[in-house]
Amino acid sequence: MSHKQASQLPFNDVEASVLEAWPRFPSSRERLLLAVSGGADSVAMFRVILRMHGQASLVEVAHFNHLLRGAESDADEAFVQNLCGHHAVNCWIGKPEKNGPPIQSEDSARVARYRFLEQTAYRIGARYVLTAHTASDRAETMLHNLFRGTGLTGVRSIQATRNLGSELVVVRPLIRCSRKNVIDYLAELGQDFRHDSSNRDVSFRRNQIRHEILPAIRSSYGDRLDERLLAFADEIAELEAWILGMAEQYLEQVEQLLAERFGTVRQFGAHDREICLPRNQILPVDWPVLRSALSIRYHQLDWPLGKMSRGHWNTVRAMHQQTGNESPSLNLPGGLELSLQEDWLFIRRPGP
Repeated sequence: MSHKQASQLPFNDVEASVLEAWPRFPSSRERLLLAVSGGADSVAMFRVILRMHGQASLVEVAHFNHLLRGAESDADEAFVQNLCGHHAVNCWIGKPEKNGPPIQSEDSARVARYRFLEQTAYRIGARYVLTAHTASDRAETMLHNLFRGTGLTGVRSIQATRNLGSELVVVRPLIRCSRKNVIDYLAELGQDFRHDSSNRDVSFRRNQIRHEILPAIRSSYGDRLDERLLAFADEIAELEAWILGMAEQYLEQVEQLLAERFGTVRQFGAHDREICLPRNQILPVDWPVLRSALSIRYHQLDWPLGKMSRGHWNTVRAMHQQTGNESPSLNLPGGLELSLQEDWLFIRRPGP
């Protein structure tokens, strides 16, 4: 079936939502890598993309076996391999590196999984890596982030796309589908899927939100609760995008001031070991913009942004806005040092 023929078929609600979430659905000439765990969401994504892409030879699957649930994990791997074999789709299997860091938490599992996805995508020449996050995941993540304390990024929750590497994009085509939509879709197809037993363990906070907290809130606020939560998250995403644009303009002004100070244009890059910003008296800036600018620089330098607590940010803010020049150097996560030098604030990574 050609891509043109597939696009002319009548779409059901799930398939129509994929086009809404990803309007620039790739042509049949673009290779896709699908992250498939074997669970309902990823299996539904697999079936949707195969039908809509129209050229199965350019769709490949990556499955990462975390080896955390013994025989159940191995059965998930076998299920995905059989699913791919039935549809004549190439399947790549990843497992934790023998000499690599142990997988001891959700975060370490996510890091290992995305490293495998990135490496596999570059190996096969795929520009897009597709993951099966749904609107339900997005609502759950938003509440999870709120409960543990978060900034704007946590409130806006999971987005439809994000950059994973150079010329590599993560796409979440099911981000506008509810979990109920997914289950109904699979039932229509007669497609089975795997159940992860750990997803029912409410000792994990995310599972508690999914199985206990959100259902209790829905019983009071109705079925449109998720829609309202996600509408709020979309507004936050728009606000964050505006702040990001202001932060980029601010950083351009900073580089101009640095050029005037040093008499040359400084090209900021990953080789740098410091962030240098004028204090507020020199170049006034609202705190949300400054914090966003620092986040940009942290990402460019691959510094531990996630370890910056609210207290750390408040320390940076106070030093940036203080009027005197006398201030001791202070420590920040990752072995970084925060200090003042005349009218400039520095965050440095000590070393040769």
